[in-house]
Amino acid sequence: MVQDLYILMITAAVVSILFKLLKQPVVLGYIVAGVLVGPHLFGKSLVNPDNVKQWGDIGVLFVLFCIGLEFRLKNLISSGKVAAIGALTIILGMMLLGYLVGQDANLDMVNSLFLAGMLCMSSTTIVMKAIDEAGLSKERFVKGATSILIVEDVVAVVLMVLLSSIAIRHQFY
Repeated sequence: MVQDLYILMITAAVVSILFKLLKQPVVLGYIVAGVLVGPHLFGKSLVNPDNVKQWGDIGVLFVLFCIGLEFRLKNLISSGKVAAIGALTIILGMMLLGYLVGQDANLDMVNSLFLAGMLCMSSTTIVMKAIDEAGLSKERFVKGATSILIVEDVVAVVLMVLLSSIAIRHQFY
């Protein structure tokens, strides 16, 4: 497991430096690093996928923890209307679009709902990293955008619970 971490870290470091030199988002470099060590480029993975999943879970926990450390609850409260309206608009729009695409692809109702749920979830960590890399973290719009992302994340957790319940109930019918 530690050997896999070495391979991941070295690959990510080299690729992220390369992307920084090319003035590209480092987050995109991390995705490219994952492709390089994964099984889909050379036919054989350089790392154990189970170990990578465990390291990824740990990494996501740390990133979310860091976002939580930087986020101020008063920002969410002060931009409550913007956050609520923005998140509601995005979630409903993407849910509707995802459901319609699922129906068009001849998916059943439950799978269409799951597709809709996946499409309405944003990646707070990627957006926050991109804002930070661009040096925009002190800009005025970031407070509202962050609030919208946090509300979306809260709704996403509730949505996952609801969709799981629907899927379980649907299996018994």
